[in-house]
Amino acid sequence: MYIVIKINYEIMDSTCLQSASFKVDDLEFVVNPDNEAARIAYIWFNRIWRKQPFTSKINKVLYNEKNDITQLVQQRWDDARRMAFENWKAPWE
Repeated sequence: MYIVIKINYEIMDSTCLQSASFKVDDLEFVVNPDNEAARIAYIWFNRIWRKQPFTSKINKVLYNEKNDITQLVQQRWDDARRMAFENWKAPWE
């Protein structure tokens, strides 16, 4: 099964909108569609961010035109950044 994800985000002072179609795990999508869509959107946004590693903010994330998963993706993004910050050590430590 495929879903369409739209991400509206800010990089520096510019607002960007990207949309793409992704294949999802059928079983996971049947069990919890929002969580599976959020997982895919997080992976995609992480790839976008790595290409343009400026200060970025997620404004809105939709899948299939009507399902808002902004909070789920934002939570994953914040958790990943917090864990990376907590595990970071300076080379001299």
